[in-house]
Amino acid sequence: MNFAIRKKSNDRKHRIYNALRSVQVLRQGYRSIRSAIKYRNTPLIEQLNAGLQTDLYKEANGVWARAWEVTEALVRQIALEVEEGGAEFWLLTLSNPIQIYPDSKVRQQFSDHLGVSDLEYPDRRLAELAKANSMRLIRLAEPLRVTAEQLGQGLHGSARFAGGHWNALGHRAAGKILAAEMCAAYD
Repeated sequence: MNFAIRKKSNDRKHRIYNALRSVQVLRQGYRSIRSAIKYRNTPLIEQLNAGLQTDLYKEANGVWARAWEVTEALVRQIALEVEEGGAEFWLLTLSNPIQIYPDSKVRQQFSDHLGVSDLEYPDRRLAELAKANSMRLIRLAEPLRVTAEQLGQGLHGSARFAGGHWNALGHRAAGKILAAEMCAAYD
């Protein structure tokens, strides 16, 4: 099927989805059921690390050391280009689901499994880069972890799957933290 015909077909399908709330409800229900079935037997630790390489939390060596060197060079180059454009560069570290899971026992169990004291290596590494290069830095993992613990709820994923992107609570919490940090920097 050629691209133009496929695009036209997809556009028509999306117009129908967007116009009919009942179709949207049915589609969302189908996706929810499919997701519940797909992940019902997935262990929590696997959910919290879905799509992530757990070596990220360990002291870098070998290929990981080279990957960090490349990452740091890219961040420095981006910062330079931002400043050359007359803007101020801010480095922001986000969170991974396991880093901010509300149950500290689960986080500690995973840290112990990896043989690390905590899950903050990537954040510390980027903080060192920011300090060495006079970059403004906002680290979200720690304040988001505190928020998750206070709420007793995960800030990533959903009721059926603990991993993945931030959920609505995670976005709200991150937005509040970012706003507070940036406003405080300019007071």
